[in-house]
Amino acid sequence: MSRTPFDSIYRHGCVRIAVCVPTLRLGNPIQNAAQRIELAARADKLHAAVAVFPELGLSGYSNEDLFHQDALLEARSTAATSWASREVPDGARATGRGLTEWRSPTQPGDQHMADTIRGVDYFYLTVPDKPGEGARVLNVLKEAGVNLLAFSGFPERRRTQLDFFPEDPAAFKQAAKRAKWRVVGPKRGFLVQGDDRVGAAAELLERLGAARINVTAIDAVSVNGRYGAIFWVAPKDVKKTAALLGAA
Repeated sequence: MSRTPFDSIYRHGCVRIAVCVPTLRLGNPIQNAAQRIELAARADKLHAAVAVFPELGLSGYSNEDLFHQDALLEARSTAATSWASREVPDGARATGRGLTEWRSPTQPGDQHMADTIRGVDYFYLTVPDKPGEGARVLNVLKEAGVNLLAFSGFPERRRTQLDFFPEDPAAFKQAAKRAKWRVVGPKRGFLVQGDDRVGAAAELLERLGAARINVTAIDAVSVNGRYGAIFWVAPKDVKKTAALLGAA
């Protein structure tokens, strides 16, 4: 029996979506970010689960040569950080949270789409360091229908530590319980996905370093023009990292 009230739209498989149509000021990302935050706050107050904004909603489309001007690029970067943390200088703030993704003008010659960054739960398990252990563990998850967003393994004191980033943490925990695994977690990590390009990981680490956030570990891979990375920070830096990068 669902605990969701009968008169809730979510009880019946529906979702409330807010389509936000801001009045943009070309070349004024700070003002546009403030308006976006105000609309996000209104959507949150109306209990919308998803708020949709237009592409290039911080800078506007018709900036032509201004897209290559440092002033606009720097203002866009400041506005993007404001939107990610839901804060602007005049104090406006939106309480809604969720996956943040935006497309914005980039440095000249760099026309990739923006990266998508989100916080994800992960668990780890130690197993004997011998052939076939990885296959044995992954087959258990396969038979349970558990999909992984990322998986990593490395030697740890004559054993092997396996890190799991499940798409559905609840399903993973059930499978681990049935298999009688002694897993540790959930802990929090971050998953990054974007167009492959020279310096993608350097850009990410530069932002974190500038904010004085130390990265505990990172793994990255590129496949068919796309790249993905998983990284960890100290527990005390998780909220700061999420705000900086606009992660859920």
